[in-house]
Amino acid sequence: MTGPKMMRNPNVETHAMYGIYTMYLAIALCIVRGAIGLWKKRDVGRNPLYLVVTLAAVVLVMYTAHLGGEMVHRPFEPGQFPQGQMGGGQGQGASAGMPGGQGAPGDQGGQPPADGSAGASGSDSAE
Repeated sequence: MTGPKMMRNPNVETHAMYGIYTMYLAIALCIVRGAIGLWKKRDVGRNPLYLVVTLAAVVLVMYTAHLGGEMVHRPFEPGQFPQGQMGGGQGQGASAGMPGGQGAPGDQGGQPPADGSAGASGSDSAE
């Protein structure tokens, strides 16, 4: 799950631990709200203590998501990529030489040709 020993991500265990804490807190909040709603016939949603615990659950979800994002996406460091080269390759979903795809050789990217002609399929040419 975490890969070879030399490539293990140190955030995996922490991310899993906070995910479990978040799950337990969310289950506890659901049980408390359901129990008070059924037995006391009142809404606990406006209780300040309940709102603080719910906010803590939201913060746990956010921090767990942050750890997961750090595991998937490496941090960006200024100067990491040369000017204009973000490592995206030829375009979205098309490699060089694929006819009709974005990034295909000779593709103008939806722009009119540089010589001013509208081309065979241009509908805004003056006739």
